[in-house]
Amino acid sequence: MMTRARLMPSLLALLVSTAPGVALAQDVAAAEALFQRGVEEMKQAKYITACPAIAESQRLDPRPGTQFTLAECHALAGKLATAVVAYEDFLRMVAGLPVWQQGKYLDRVRLAEGQKAALGPQVPRLILVYPKDPPAGVRVFRDGTELSWVSVGIPLPVDPGEHVVDLEVPGKPRIERRILLAKGEEKSVDLSEVEPPKQEPPKQELPKPPASAPSLRGVEPAQGGMTGGGKAWLFTVGGLGLAGITMGSITGGLALGEKATVDEYCKNLICDPEGLRALERGRQLSVLGTVGFVVGGAGLLTAVVLWATRPGEKKSGGTGAIQADVITTERGGVVVGLKGVF
Repeated sequence: MMTRARLMPSLLALLVSTAPGVALAQDVAAAEALFQRGVEEMKQAKYITACPAIAESQRLDPRPGTQFTLAECHALAGKLATAVVAYEDFLRMVAGLPVWQQGKYLDRVRLAEGQKAALGPQVPRLILVYPKDPPAGVRVFRDGTELSWVSVGIPLPVDPGEHVVDLEVPGKPRIERRILLAKGEEKSVDLSEVEPPKQEPPKQELPKPPASAPSLRGVEPAQGGMTGGGKAWLFTVGGLGLAGITMGSITGGLALGEKATVDEYCKNLICDPEGLRALERGRQLSVLGTVGFVVGGAGLLTAVVLWATRPGEKKSGGTGAIQADVITTERGGVVVGLKGVF
């Protein structure tokens, strides 16, 4: 069995001729120094510095033996979840070796499997709870590592001790939660207080009343009765008036229905989300109803004016001239005036 120390001179002699080889030899030398330092500190129970040294050695020169020692260091340090993962990495590394090389690791394989079985039930679990769809722009971190929202609701294995969950919400201060977990304990962190940024409802284009109604001042009658075109205008304007009144009646009824919802979900001037939505719908329906009545009233009055001023035979004793004024007020009202001699 060739140890790490015996292998190093051969590697140095083989790789010193080229620059890449020198860099690799330096990595091997650094890995050996870090490994020896980590083992010495493990013997002194200085796991805070021992485990990072062994981890760096494994990064520079990955080996199954170093990986097993790293797993042992994490287990002794009480980092149970980290240790279980390190044992699993060791077992995968050994399984990837040629069969003739796996034999020298059989004892450590049995130890790693036993440690996994013993430590697994002791690993704490942390659950992030969020009952709704994740809001856009919100980020969640656990101990400084950002987690995907796929992790929400899943028991995540963590090491015993204190953990920090941070939430970054657009436009708000960072929210921090600290959780202390013992061996085998499972806790949840409720993130439901983080609501998604409110989105303004799309604005609906409402029909606007005409700025001013057409003036019919000084309409002179013609002989021979109302023409076909005049009748068409009369029925069109009258139909629009009836449609406006109908729309106003329907939307008014719907607005009353929304008022009942508001009364149910709003107490003492405080509304829950359903009450706020009903209040907004009621306001929109009230506006539509008002517009419908204004436009409908204007249409019906215009139809009356057209009917009253239709051409006909003159009556004796008068000129038969009729004047009609239709004026729209600034507030959307309609005033109709008729005068003449019949």
